[in-house]
Amino acid sequence: MSASQRPSKRFRRDADGLQDITRSSDHWFDDGSIILQAESTQFRVGKSVLSVHSTVLRDLFSVAIPADPGWPHVEGCPVFCLHGDSAKDWKHLLDVIYPKECFTEEKPTFDSVAAILRLSKKYDLPSFRARSLACIKAEFPTVLTQPFIDATEWTRIRCPGDTFQANVDFLKLARELGIYSILPGAFYNLCADCGVSGNNKCAPKFFCDVFNQLSPSDQATCLKGYAKILHAQVNGKGSVSWLRSNEIIPSDGCSNAEKCKTAITCLAAGLTPHGLVSLFLDDWISEWGNRLCSDCTVAAKAVFIANRQQCWNELPSYFSLPDWDQLLEMDLK
Repeated sequence: MSASQRPSKRFRRDADGLQDITRSSDHWFDDGSIILQAESTQFRVGKSVLSVHSTVLRDLFSVAIPADPGWPHVEGCPVFCLHGDSAKDWKHLLDVIYPKECFTEEKPTFDSVAAILRLSKKYDLPSFRARSLACIKAEFPTVLTQPFIDATEWTRIRCPGDTFQANVDFLKLARELGIYSILPGAFYNLCADCGVSGNNKCAPKFFCDVFNQLSPSDQATCLKGYAKILHAQVNGKGSVSWLRSNEIIPSDGCSNAEKCKTAITCLAAGLTPHGLVSLFLDDWISEWGNRLCSDCTVAAKAVFIANRQQCWNELPSYFSLPDWDQLLEMDLK
């Protein structure tokens, strides 16, 4: 292959000449055998170490570099310009390849997981890709085994900022890399968390700058999904249908029919449109049972659990997505 056929492995030049280069303060090793350049940052690392993890990089490093007198070198090491990659992403990846701590149990940041997943897909680092995917999928289960949305914290990944921004970031990453099975959960979380925006306590977050980070298509999908979920809840097809049906409450064994009928009327009247959406996949609320007799509580909870499971099974369809099994089959492996 001639030198003219390898533009991706040469320094990028502009009208002002060679761009300013910065050496990484964390990953410039004196015994490194190759230099990777992402944007204007160079990393001096070991060729054999990277080759162990990545078949793509191993093949890239096997190119007969010394035979090309025009190939750029720094301190005797060949330079590989990684066009399209960010220096930030490469720092995150090299941080895990060359860890400074042993047995760290701290949850990785979203930026770190996203960077490692992005590069492990491009350069085929299967072990890093599998670990990153496991972290992300743990936040977005495909089986309903517990309360789906927990606004207090993420279980496997540290996400700075509020949950709305985090879900926007997850959704964008899913679209970028093909992690389709987390799309229903990310879309639903945005719907459930869209109540207020910043200091404006009246404006839904659908009108904030964070939501505008999504593509117009995904914004439309989210808004339509919100409307579909609300319609299902209002028309007796959602998880709280028992509040709007005289066939369930009072139950056959109800001990105080008037009290229980009044209770569900008051509970239903107190639900706002956004409250109905946020309850679509939420767990049973103990206050509901406190307002009903014991027999009506059992009857209502049984209907609630069955309907909630059905809502979960159909969740992808609310956002015009294939079913859960198909999404999992489509996922990045």
